[in-house]
Amino acid sequence: MDKKKLLISELAKITGVSIRTIRYYTEMGLLPPISSKGRYTYYSDEYVTRIRFVQKLKESFLPLKVIRLSIDQITISEMEKILKQDLSVDHISESDSEGL
Repeated sequence: MDKKKLLISELAKITGVSIRTIRYYTEMGLLPPISSKGRYTYYSDEYVTRIRFVQKLKESFLPLKVIRLSIDQITISEMEKILKQDLSVDHISESDSEGL
């Protein structure tokens, strides 16, 4: 991902979660604390990756407390790698089912 800064509304739109959810994830420790400068708070691409990773783990019915412990054990690059692998597996599954 490139190094752009996003407003919370843009982050919500890109990740498909609500602004309230983003704030809740921050309170729960699933997202790093926000450092705001001036009037607006900007979020990096790291937040996009972390939110997508949390959503992927939630699809496995893991509780948020377990996800928080898991997310603290891996790096952003590891999360990106897992998400990329998972997307390619989903893509293969979809293309296989189209041939049936």
